[in-house]
Amino acid sequence: MWRSLIENSWLSLHLIFRGKRRKHLFGNGDWQDRAYSYFMRTMVGQSFHCLTRTRWYYRIAFYLNDLYPDFLSRNPFEEPEYFLFPYNTVTLDHMYLIYQMEDRFDLLKIAEERKLDINRFLNYVVNHVYSLNEKLDKPKYQLMHYGSTKPAYVSVKGFSYQKVKRINIPGKFVSRAHG
Repeated sequence: MWRSLIENSWLSLHLIFRGKRRKHLFGNGDWQDRAYSYFMRTMVGQSFHCLTRTRWYYRIAFYLNDLYPDFLSRNPFEEPEYFLFPYNTVTLDHMYLIYQMEDRFDLLKIAEERKLDINRFLNYVVNHVYSLNEKLDKPKYQLMHYGSTKPAYVSVKGFSYQKVKRINIPGKFVSRAHG
């Protein structure tokens, strides 16, 4: 799943249609998104809709800016070892749970060092959230859980979902179509 996320995101942001590069993982405008969909279905032979039309895809892709600062400058098809999943104990469930939190990488480091499975990590995060809210003296963080049908995550007041769809586009890719 990680490799598919990396490759699809990289391909998506390298597509140039009518001389314009896609700037976001989604919401690039009707023609840009249709062109990418056509490219994936016709040229690549897969649509990846089962991957890209889920909540987890964009919430996990939100980590790419921080994990791979030169994401667009490297090629996952030529350098797969650079894009290996960065954790041994931490899973996508861990990442999804805290994707909105400012200290998400500190929490993931704790989970990795202590080898916390998702249940123990969830318990740790719940305590962490309540502790932060108590220190702030107001509820900034809220655990969102909708039963067994959707994964739990921490909602942060003031979080911008616009951040989720963006990957930083280096200047060399903005000024020239091919970097």
